Order: sequence, then C-alpha cells, then structure tokens
Amino acid sequence: ILKGLKILAICLVVLISKPSKANEQERVSYDEKLETLELIKTSNPKLAREMLKELESSLSELSDEQKDLYKLYFAHSLAIMGKYDQSQSELENLALTATTIDLKARAHSLLSNIYLFEGEYKDAFVHSARSLENLADLDEKKLHKFAVLQNASSLYKQSGLLTKAMEYSRQMLSIAEKQRDVLKLCVGNYEMASWEVEKSSVEIADLRLKSAENYCDKTGDDIFKVLVAERRAEYFLLKEDQEAAIDSLKAWEERVKEIDYKSLSNLYEIKLSEAYLASGKLDEALIYADSAYNRTKKYNDSTRLMEACKILASIYSEKNDLEKSVEYYQEYMQLEKQLEIITNQRKLAYYMASVQTN
Repeated sequence: ILKGLKILAICLVVLISKPSKANEQERVSYDEKLETLELIKTSNPKLAREMLKELESSLSELSDEQKDLYKLYFAHSLAIMGKYDQSQSELENLALTATTIDLKARAHSLLSNIYLFEGEYKDAFVHSARSLENLADLDEKKLHKFAVLQNASSLYKQSGLLTKAMEYSRQMLSIAEKQRDVLKLCVGNYEMASWEVEKSSVEIADLRLKSAENYCDKTGDDIFKVLVAERRAEYFLLKEDQEAAIDSLKAWEERVKEIDYKSLSNLYEIKLSEAYLASGKLDEALIYADSAYNRTKKYNDSTRLMEACKILASIYSEKNDLEKSVEYYQEYMQLEKQLEIITNQRKLAYYMASVQTN
C-alpha cells in the first residue's frame, strides 16, 4: 500500500509540474550535505568518504548539478587516497559532461593539480588554462572561482612563475574581502601572508598573519591553523625570536600527529627543526630533522627532502661531525640541481601549453 501511495504521489508531482514539500526538503538536505563536503573534503577526508557513501545510494534523487558536485568530491576523495588514475578518469569525464561552467572549471583545476603532482607539467598547465578560460563568469558566492584561483596560484608558484601566482593570490583575497566569507578570508590572508614572509616584509607580514590567525580560528579548520602557525614561526625567525617560533609550533605537535597528513607533517617538522637549530638546541633539531628526512625520502617529497638535508648538514656541522655534514650537504646540492631542472621544465611546459591553448 505504501509503495502504491508513493508512486501515486510521484505521478501527481509530475502532473502538476511542482515539487512536493518533501522533495524540496530532500533537495535542501542534499544541498547542505554537498556544501559540508566542499568544506571538509580536505580537512576531514574520512568523514568526507562516509558522506559520499551515503550520497551514492541517493544519486537517482539528485539534480544534474548535485550529481556533478558529487562526482567532483568523489574524484577529490580518490586523489586524497592516492588513486590518481581513477581520479583522473572521473575528472576527465566530468570536464566533458558537467552541466555548468563552474564545475567544468573545477574539474580542469583539480586535474591540473593531479598532473602537477605526477610531474606531467604540460598537462597541468593545459588544464589550468582551461579552468581559467571563463574565470570572470565563475560563481564567486560558492567556492568555485576561489578554488580555481587557489589551485592556479599554487601551480604557478611551484613553477617559479611568481608574478602570475601573486596575481591569483590577490584575486583570492579580493573575493574574500568582498564577501566577508570567513573560510575565504582565512585562506586569502594566509596566501598573502606567505608572500610577505617570503619577501621578509616583517611589518606587513605581521598584519596579514594576524588577520589569517583571526579568520582561521573562526573556521575551525586545524590544517590551516597549522599552516598559519608555520608561517608565524618563520616570521619569528626573521625577527630572531627563536623561542617564540618554537612555542608557536609546539602548541600544534599533537594535533599534527592526529591529522597525519604526510606533507603537513614534513612542513611542520622541518620548520620546528629549523627553529631549534637557530636557538642552538641541536639534539632537538636533529630529532625533527631526522624524522622529516625519513618521511620525505619515503614519500618522494623532493622539495621538503632538500630542506631537511640542508638543516641536517648544518646540525652536523655544529656538532663537528664533518663527515655527516658533507654527506647531507652533497645530497642537498644534488636535489637543488634537480629542482632547478624541474622548475625550468615547468616553465617550458607553461609556454608550450600557452601555445596549445591559444
């Protein structure tokens, strides 16, 4: 009987071309779940996978745009788990079939990230260019335009194309300030604070970091809180306040272990080791540098491995163990040369991709 009533209700909906209140509530519920996924897909991948599994059983009830969002977040989840081939396949299909320019752009943007990680630089720039084709028309209210800009900034920054990278970072902050969205303000101020720290603009960096700390605290996103703490530690090192740098990082030690993101752990331990080295606490510096070295070696994080080698060379030099110091310094020099070659390859790939997409 219940089944028959349900079929009758569906038929009535079709006949009067008006959604029932129950269907409207379901649609809102799905929208809320997808909005939550957007926010937690990186910071809480386990919960994201659980939510995706729940949505999978309701795919037939989703609108076309909701289905596309599900596909995007599912592909992102696959990438987080290191299943890059599967993720690429999902995204390539989404880039062709997505019902909105926003989701086509997001698919190309995430593909760009994956190709960059795999060392396919030309493909990374081709997909980045495609994600930016309709930038002016992308939705600013949701995270679509912001996410595309963030990925583009990261790609260009890692490729040594700093002017373009900073341009995209500035656009991110402009969107955030216009909308007063807390998450966007957190990320936008963090990005600009990073630029100021790298330029050693201490006063401006301090202002940007204070803004980033304020907004990131409000988001509750611990990953960005750790990233901001790492930049704050670098700020303190610029001011030669080593103890403050150590304190700003040590407060996050247990949480970094709980999060267990390899790249975040590498970044954290290298900066903490650097702070201990600057303060003359060599044994503590060695513990964290050693840990970072082993992890970066295991997971092929060449940029962080190079940084770990440089710190280890300095630590052993201070300990008067010249043999080990030279060993790590030589490895550092080899990695630096490799990174220079890779950066040049990325720049060449950018120009080749520019010709291909124009």
